[in-house]
Amino acid sequence: MYNIFLVDDHRLFLDGLQYILKEVEAYNIHVFTNPMIALETFKSQKVQLVVTDINMNELNGLELMIKLRAINPEIKILAVSVRSDASLIKRLLDQGIEGYLPKNSSKDQFIGTVQKILEGEKHYDMNYLINNKSSNQNEKKYLYQQNNSPLLTEREKEVLQLIVEGETTIQIAEQLFLSEHTINSHRKNIAFKLDTKNLAELITKAVKLGLAKI
Repeated sequence: MYNIFLVDDHRLFLDGLQYILKEVEAYNIHVFTNPMIALETFKSQKVQLVVTDINMNELNGLELMIKLRAINPEIKILAVSVRSDASLIKRLLDQGIEGYLPKNSSKDQFIGTVQKILEGEKHYDMNYLINNKSSNQNEKKYLYQQNNSPLLTEREKEVLQLIVEGETTIQIAEQLFLSEHTINSHRKNIAFKLDTKNLAELITKAVKLGLAKI
């Protein structure tokens, strides 16, 4: 049984996370709207994972993480936030935090990330950086290089393989039962993550990195 602390001063969001994780029998969930109370309770319990918001009134998430690690350097932490700036992600990575998810993540993304972290992996969802105008390209590339998560998602790998095979956006959309807009978004994300400027360069790099086969 895993003891998991959920810390967020917005009760509605906290209730949503609790409801999602209650589906997993192996999880024993404790919820806190006050990070100071969470911190005090943490001192007396054996906890495997803390999921915390960043922006909280009593104590912000970054400060809470530092205090948690001072008590137990091995504690696994997943940060969730509405913030989407590169400076935040850099701070989390520099502090060795195990994961980050934006608050608009899906139920499956959240459960999957919690499972990965409990199994000893790290996971940072940084797809939002593609469209974030507040971070420059060098910051974004630095963060992707520092992140230990897989470079491409499974869906992106599917799209990339079909691109390498010469399929058009329309053909890929039909095969994967997705909209053309979604496929175009995937293509944009893939090109950015692989740092390529044209189709030929994308195919060459994808094959070289073993992300797709000809």
